[in-house]
Amino acid sequence: NALLLYGVIATNDAFAQIIGQLVGRHLLAPHISPGKTLEGAMGGIVTAGLVGAFTSTIIGWSVANGIWIGLLIAAAGLTGDLTASSWKRALGIKDFSNAFGANGGFLDRFDSLLFAAPIFFLIVVRS
Repeated sequence: NALLLYGVIATNDAFAQIIGQLVGRHLLAPHISPGKTLEGAMGGIVTAGLVGAFTSTIIGWSVANGIWIGLLIAAAGLTGDLTASSWKRALGIKDFSNAFGANGGFLDRFDSLLFAAPIFFLIVVRS
């Protein structure tokens, strides 16, 4: 189960950045996270849904469940990322620490899990 959660979150983050850099034109939340685009967010979420479909079969869930869980978890991950970014803006800081050098601190690397992990936990408990 952790493979699906991590795969979806990592895919969402990576492809949102890649697609946003390639075709992003419309800023998603410029006052919170000026680098994020609507196109990148949608591309990351859709790609994460595909990863959800693939990994769901490994853990014994249906492809349809994997798709909707992947989409839901990716959207929750984006919400966590934006929430952490809004905290940083309110505090006037770029990163929560420099533990990972240019990549920031622990929370900077895993902020997508703020909402995604609890939602995924509830899904797993109910299945």
